[in-house]
Amino acid sequence: MTRPITIGAALLGLAACAQPAQTTVAQVAVALTAADQVALQYVDLPRCPAAGACSDPATVARIKDAAAKAYGAVKAAEASGAQGDITLAVSAVGALSAVIPATK
Repeated sequence: MTRPITIGAALLGLAACAQPAQTTVAQVAVALTAADQVALQYVDLPRCPAAGACSDPATVARIKDAAAKAYGAVKAAEASGAQGDITLAVSAVGALSAVIPATK
């Protein structure tokens, strides 16, 4: 199993914005949804040391922590609409994506 292109495309779209002001809360929310979908694929695997593909319990905990932070950051950005909050949300979604291991 590999990461769907949607997470890469969503995060690349955020990173490709020439100005931070061009990133919208909706774009960040789409990136969060994509990251959540990939994270769930990993979290739903049997816990290691299962035979075949498995998920490490410590990594699952890191994913859940990063997902909660990203969700909170996106909600704060939605509530305020402030560019600073949007920038923080982009960073939080990127941090979530970074803790999700690539699976085969």
